[in-house]
Amino acid sequence: MLSSSAAVSTFIPEGVGVAVSNRYLGVDIDRHLEQIVGSHITLKTASRIERLPIPSAWLIHGPVVGPRVAITGGVHGLETCGVEAVSQLLKEFSTGERQLLRGSLILAIGNEQAVKACKRQEVTNMNRIFLDSTTPNAEFGQYETSRAADLREHVLKPADAFLDLHSTSAPTAPFGVVPEYSLDVVRDLGLGHALVTPPEDWGMGGLFAGTASQYVIERKRRHAITVENGQHGEINSSLHAYDIALRFLISTGFLRGMVVPAREIFCVRPFLIQKKLHDDFCFDRSFENFDPLRAGQLIGH
Repeated sequence: MLSSSAAVSTFIPEGVGVAVSNRYLGVDIDRHLEQIVGSHITLKTASRIERLPIPSAWLIHGPVVGPRVAITGGVHGLETCGVEAVSQLLKEFSTGERQLLRGSLILAIGNEQAVKACKRQEVTNMNRIFLDSTTPNAEFGQYETSRAADLREHVLKPADAFLDLHSTSAPTAPFGVVPEYSLDVVRDLGLGHALVTPPEDWGMGGLFAGTASQYVIERKRRHAITVENGQHGEINSSLHAYDIALRFLISTGFLRGMVVPAREIFCVRPFLIQKKLHDDFCFDRSFENFDPLRAGQLIGH
């Protein structure tokens, strides 16, 4: 339970001591991806890879026409595990080490400026403004609203299947965030934990309205999943994000291979969402996601 009363406790401010990766601090992300392609592309793969008409987004073609899958990372700038995964996949498709079985694949970075600045966001949380009503404006950040609108049109709308790679500020076992009907996707990805919510949370006005996954789910009603791959800045988070991306492409039939499904999934179904109202909110101790709590336990101040 949350308490605003005094308590004999050592309070821990949210986010204090969280390590983040500064690998991309000051890096032009669009140029970074362009250099990966330019350094590794071959005569054989050149016809399969092209830039999309927006920065930091590439399209990879398979041998036959088919559905389109999209993978994004860096929608929040501090969460560089997805940037690592997208960069590695782009390299492997450029060299020909990976080849699609069918259709096409979009690889894109979300909030380039926030990644470059090593910040979660510049002005606004980009993962709440993937809405048809979002247009470039100063109130929510000229760059972020413009970028969200571009990603919506060129990455999310064409996607028949979608994976969004994230990480968390708190230590955590990797987990998927999905509507109830997508638990099989979580299982195929080998994830042992999931935040599962009813379908109405993924509609307009629901808990996840404006997220990239919600935009795809609302229009396609099929594979769209957000995966939290561990804590910011951890090498294991980057390795896990890359592994999840490969598993996703295999399980959706875009890459050759086999995946071992999770035998059990620990599911959390939220019944109350408590958002912090002030920046001085503190946790009572250093929690990890999925920590068990007892009834009446003080969580924060």
